[in-house]
This record gives sequence, structure tokens and C-alpha cells, in this order.
Amino acid sequence: MSGCAVVFRDLWEYPLAVMTTGAIVLLALSRKEESSWHRQFGWMCVAAVSAVLIVVRFVAWGSSKGAPVFSSVLYYSLIVATAVAAGFGYFGSRQRAGSSARWLSGRVAATLATALLGFGFFVEAQLRSAGAVARSRNFYGVVSVLRGKDRSGSYLMLRDRGTNHGMQYEQPGSAHQAFGYYGPASGIYMLLHNHLPRPMRIGVVGLGTGSLAAFTRPGDLIRYYEINPDVIRFSSGSHPYFTYLQDSFGTAQVELGDARLSLEREADRGQNQQFDVLVLDAFSGDAIPLHLLNLEAFQLYLGHLRSDDSVIAVHITNRSVDLGPVVAGIAQQLHLSLVRIYRPWLRDAPWDWVMLSKNPNSLAIPEIVAAGRDIPITDDTPLWTDDFSNLFQLLN
Repeated sequence: MSGCAVVFRDLWEYPLAVMTTGAIVLLALSRKEESSWHRQFGWMCVAAVSAVLIVVRFVAWGSSKGAPVFSSVLYYSLIVATAVAAGFGYFGSRQRAGSSARWLSGRVAATLATALLGFGFFVEAQLRSAGAVARSRNFYGVVSVLRGKDRSGSYLMLRDRGTNHGMQYEQPGSAHQAFGYYGPASGIYMLLHNHLPRPMRIGVVGLGTGSLAAFTRPGDLIRYYEINPDVIRFSSGSHPYFTYLQDSFGTAQVELGDARLSLEREADRGQNQQFDVLVLDAFSGDAIPLHLLNLEAFQLYLGHLRSDDSVIAVHITNRSVDLGPVVAGIAQQLHLSLVRIYRPWLRDAPWDWVMLSKNPNSLAIPEIVAAGRDIPITDDTPLWTDDFSNLFQLLN
């Protein structure tokens, strides 16, 4: 299922619903004079708007383009408007019940609070979409292509709401190199640069910008499984935003659909993909596909590997949850060797990779051994299956 957005190209219905609900609640409280909340109406306006100011300020800090202008003009304008709303709310609470001054001040405070709430959402959306050159919304969400610039030059980045899914520099000298999650210090870089012999068959669950195609050599095959057709559109066709696929030295294939279902159908047809490396790269966002990270899924993955020397590389970089214990529980159940190559979350170069293989010698690459660590197995280590999974126990 894909489909296109009919009215909103971004997730505007959420803030609009919050604004409408807030307006109804504030106006209702301003009329219900016998309610204890009515006497605190002005301070409720201040609390609601202050919460929005904090959120918007936090988002502004994360946007190098928007933060300077926002901090010098918009933010202080919001502070002044908040003070005005508080003043009207406080003035109204001091007036005699039923007086016209109390009635008017209550509605002015409610109107200002609602307007500020809406403006906060608008600024947040503008900061998140700064530099957007393309945006698409379908059943799977909103995907944007953003243009940015750093010390190395200008680049394009694929973003799904607040999660980055890869980038590519626009300068010819850097356009063929993988960066970010796949840069030289990452676990996948260490693995693919040392996992011999060639030619290699690489499977990838999750296309992103197609960055992993930069690791291919003549004779290699890299096969992607991607559920979102818009993500494929941004990296393929006659004029793609990201050119990793078309610049690949090996053969690049893309299979549209749910990765697990696609792999199951291929297995049923006897089409074992014989992967030397299978990369699972679908867990960095807020909506984690749990059916791709459980015992039954890994049993399927093992059936598509070429031999015991093959490696499954799991990208588990995520702001909200630590998926390491889940992978460790599966590795223990399936008797797989495991090594985690982890770096604390950094703004410019975050990564967290876990490598698994039936043959521990496949992971005995000097760079991986030097950077790797184990994931402790305890009584609380989860084992996710199709019948059980629990994200709450993994929250950071």
C-alpha cells in the first residue's frame, strides 16, 4: 500500500488537532467559573505556552540554519507574547466573577495562548524542513530530501521526520564515498573492506540513500529490500537525488516490498540468495519494524546466507532504544558469535553496529577486534519472537 497525500504533504493534522483541542479546553475553562481550574486559568495559559517554547527552543538548537535567527528575533517575540497572555490571564482572575472585564480577559488570554501554540508548531515545522529540496508523503510517512553544508562541502540528506537515513556529498570527489553511519570508523565499513573473497553478494534490508552500494567492486551484487516506493524513487530513475545505485561498480538490485515477506517468498521458491553479508538497516527511526528483529526473522535470514562464514550486520543506532540486548538474545538462541562496534551518540558521526556469524573467525578482523565489545547476557536479556516483544524495557 502506498498512495499519495491529498491535503497535507506533511503531518499537519497532528498539530492542528492539538491546537483545536487546546482551544476548546481553554475556552471551556474560561466559562466554567465554579471550577477550581477557572481560578488558575491564566497560569494554565502560561504553562501551555511555556511548554511549546521549550520544545521549539530545543528544536532550534538542533538546526544550525534556523537557530541564530530564531534565537535573536522569534524566540524573544514569543516570550513577550507569553507575558502578555499571562497578564491578561492574571488580570481576569482578579476580577469579579461574571464581570465583562473577566470575560474579555479570559478570551484574550485563551486566544493568545492558542495562537502561540500554533506559531510554535509552525516554527518547529519550518526548522525541520529547512533546506528541503523534495518531500513526499504516502502510507509509510513523510520523507524529505534536505540540502545542507558543512566543512566538507554541500550534501543531500534523506530524512524521515527527525531521523536521518543517509547522505551524499555533491562534490565529484566525495560523491562516491559513504559517510555518516557507513563512514570509515563504522562497523560495516570495517567488515565490507575486509570480508573476502570477492566477488561478494550483499543483501540490505532498508535502502535509505543506497550508500552501501559505494562498497561494491566489479562482480559484486548488492540487493536491497525496501518497503517505501518514494525512498526508491529518490535513489533511482533518470534523475535521482542520490546516485549511489547508478554509480555502483557492482550490480545493484532493488526489491519493493516488506523485506521479510520478500525473503520468505524467495525461500518458498527455492531462491536462496547466498548472501556473504546481510545488512539489516531498518531500525534507526521511531517506528521499529519488530517483525524484522526477532527469532523467526533471523532463522529466515540464516537460510539466505552462503555459508557459516557469512555475516549478518545489524545497524541499531537509535536515539530512543538500545536494541543490543535483543540481538544478543537472538544470537544466544541461535548459537551465533557476536561483536558490537559502538560509539556513543554524536551529532556528526553516530553509529552502533552488531555483527553476527556462525563462524567466529569471520569476525576476527583486526579492526573489528580492536573496536569491538561483547553484549552481556543476563537473566533480563529478552528473546523476541513473533509472539512476544517489548520495546519499553529497552528505552534509553
